[in-house]
Amino acid sequence: MTYDCHTLCIEALIKEIKTMDNLQQNLAVLNKINFEIAGLAKEKVFLEKSIVKSLGHDESSEGQKTYEIDKYKAIVKTGFNYRVVKEEFELLRSRVPECFNPVVISNSYRVDSKKIKDIQDYADEEETNLVYKFILKTPKKLHLQLMAAV
Repeated sequence: MTYDCHTLCIEALIKEIKTMDNLQQNLAVLNKINFEIAGLAKEKVFLEKSIVKSLGHDESSEGQKTYEIDKYKAIVKTGFNYRVVKEEFELLRSRVPECFNPVVISNSYRVDSKKIKDIQDYADEEETNLVYKFILKTPKKLHLQLMAAV
């Protein structure tokens, strides 16, 4: 399927909705549109990953980088989400120096990303390994913004 095929299909479905009065028919057409949108979303994710890979962008780093390709400007943002493994944290928290403890305890546990940066920059290997026993690091959703280059 190509983008044009999806666009034409969705436009045809919208025209069909505008001419209908029947609720059941409208719901059926809306369901078809949602199915098409889901297909487009999957294609979009695949294309974004493919473009980022083609650009040679390092997804293991945090931050943003702009690429200019012909008439396009692509801004790629990458990063990580951190979450606390509470049971592991409770067992190990007394062994982590306070200056490198990235967990802020309130009504819930959250990770202080500034402390994570300090750990990466200044903590020794033993302290870093200890912290990562109770902190899980997962990539954030890849974000690619595409616009016309000026």
